[in-house]
Amino acid sequence: MAALTAGQLLDGDTGESRLAAGYDSPVKRVRGKAVPPGGCAQEAERKLLGRDDLRSEAGVVSRINTESFSSSMSTPAVKAVFAKWSSCMK
Repeated sequence: MAALTAGQLLDGDTGESRLAAGYDSPVKRVRGKAVPPGGCAQEAERKLLGRDDLRSEAGVVSRINTESFSSSMSTPAVKAVFAKWSSCMK
């Protein structure tokens, strides 16, 4: 786990790493071998993405999903469909 994460957690919104619980500093070496910044998992992600910036749009997508659901629940058409469904389920 130390080599995989370097004792860090990635914040997908900011692309910044922070120390995981139980670590006083980032892990630099495991069994005498150098650990890349952020661990092997972040190194693999950088290579797969082809960039150093590991920020994700997952937070934006989640906010859009939540806000659009809330907004849709106040529209008359959606209210009518849910009322019909609820009636059917009774």
